[in-house]
Amino acid sequence: WDAKFDELKQLEEETGEILPDSPTAKVSEDNIAGQKEEHEFATLSLAKTKLVGDLVKWAEDKPIWLSWKLDGLTLVVTYDKGMLTKVVTRGNGHIGTNITHLAGVIAGIPKKIKNKGHVVVRGEAIISYEQFNMENDEEYANPRNLASGSLTLKDPNEVAQRNIRWIPFTLVHTDEEIGSWGKRMDFLKENGMDCVDHECIEHPTLENIQ
Repeated sequence: WDAKFDELKQLEEETGEILPDSPTAKVSEDNIAGQKEEHEFATLSLAKTKLVGDLVKWAEDKPIWLSWKLDGLTLVVTYDKGMLTKVVTRGNGHIGTNITHLAGVIAGIPKKIKNKGHVVVRGEAIISYEQFNMENDEEYANPRNLASGSLTLKDPNEVAQRNIRWIPFTLVHTDEEIGSWGKRMDFLKENGMDCVDHECIEHPTLENIQ
């Protein structure tokens, strides 16, 4: 599938034509039922590569940040005046499902933060392989599917038993001016969030990126 996707993307770049239903213009949509809500900031997919050389070329010897790509379900968490106001799934990138009622049983989502402005954070709801192996009854093929399936449950007590953890991977919005991604991650840590592991590489090479 990835090879066909890359071939299609190259054809679109060469011809300048992108059909309305092209998969390059869409994100995978979750199937969580509930109250739908439009995202304040579109939650779209990033460009991807499996080749370290592509990253080196893209970096052009400028400092870059590397972090893990977490495989779960993206949740957008919003705070106002220091208080959690809503949690919404990615959905189709433009409209997601409001699951704020489950926030209390998903580890890693603080109810309060220090910052008193408008803060929007994107993170991944995941289940560890250890927990997956303990809980899975072969209904789900992998931890990602178990995490996604768990968030379709209506009973918070049942969701709590799945040990889902939300790990922030980017600060989407704050009222403050924060330039670099690294400093934005520092902002999240200062506000009590356990962010995805990340590292700055000052002079990217094939060796140190690998």
